[in-house]
Amino acid sequence: MELVKSLVSQLGVTSEQAEGGAGAIFRLAQQRMADDQFVQVAYATPAVSDLMAKAPPFVAGSRGGLVGWVGKFFGGLGSLRPLAPAFRQIGLSDQDVRPFVKAVCEYVDQQERPDASALLRRALQ
Repeated sequence: MELVKSLVSQLGVTSEQAEGGAGAIFRLAQQRMADDQFVQVAYATPAVSDLMAKAPPFVAGSRGGLVGWVGKFFGGLGSLRPLAPAFRQIGLSDQDVRPFVKAVCEYVDQQERPDASALLRRALQ
């Protein structure tokens, strides 16, 4: 999988961490999108269902509202906080969440499907 290879190379993680982290990100995005929107993201990202199956379980919850925005503003994870427990389960830290999300979004950007990229970024804001 190109995405996994890219994450391993770019972030210095193992293949298992790349798969689990990317899968958790896509699972969170799916929970925050309408089905027809997520289909566009899945179409732009080969093997997304395989990645999601390798993600550790977590509870997505809400986007965080004002508390999430304030946390993000002051360097916290904000609306990405639901990813932290999943990342910890695969041996990564809270500080790894944002670089992972950025790398996954950049990968989707490169797939020449701007609608999918915009939908993914919006879901992860």
